[in-house]
Amino acid sequence: MQLLFFIFAYLGLCNRQLNSLYITSKYRMSVAKNSLDNTGHSSDAIDWDVYIDPKAGLHPATEALQALKYESEDPDANARSYKEEGNYYYKGKDFSKAILSYTGGLRAKSSDRKLNAILYTNRAVCHFYLKNYRSCIRDCKSAVSLSPDYVKAYVKGIEACLALSKIDEALELSSTGLNVLPSSPELLEVQYRVLKKQMELDKEVEQRSKLGCRKENDMNTEYEILKVINQFLLLIDNIELCILSHLFIITYLVIVQFR
Repeated sequence: MQLLFFIFAYLGLCNRQLNSLYITSKYRMSVAKNSLDNTGHSSDAIDWDVYIDPKAGLHPATEALQALKYESEDPDANARSYKEEGNYYYKGKDFSKAILSYTGGLRAKSSDRKLNAILYTNRAVCHFYLKNYRSCIRDCKSAVSLSPDYVKAYVKGIEACLALSKIDEALELSSTGLNVLPSSPELLEVQYRVLKKQMELDKEVEQRSKLGCRKENDMNTEYEILKVINQFLLLIDNIELCILSHLFIITYLVIVQFR
């Protein structure tokens, strides 16, 4: 009896573990499915602009800790402290923590537009390395709206656009930057990369179009061949020869289908 009891208890434990594994695997599959867009790129499964909404309040405990952290400093000094902290995490390649620090700097509401542009751009760079390309683009646009001559923000935003094959948006950013800084070597170089990418994509479209036309022409040719064969069969009186001819046509169609 004790043996039966242990057997049933063990089976119950196994059942609970299997259920737990099933639920976990379903959750992971759902996260993986939602983390890619139709281009195969990351679709910002953790969208930091939503997850870290500057207008939203932090958890009370987090707010208290951050208030204590730089309690005696003014907004500008507070923002700079967060920037330095973010730079520390960035150098250690802890991009998620760096994003939190740069976001804290933006929440400090500094009146220094250049400092805020740097915070946005630094956060954008972290997003880029995490493949959160859309968030990177948004931060870069926020940065150049504060500091229109900030080359680094233009370049990183354009690179994020290229990663998503958003050529029109990349060209718009590069044109805006070159209107402000027409002789910037960094902007000229990245615009060249955009134009090169556009040519590559146009070439791919052209090749697909040619391939489609060639397939259509091949189908027309095969149709004409079948018409001639059919007319030939109508003239055949010998039943055995007629059957062999039909078998030939069927074989031909099978070969064409799996070619």
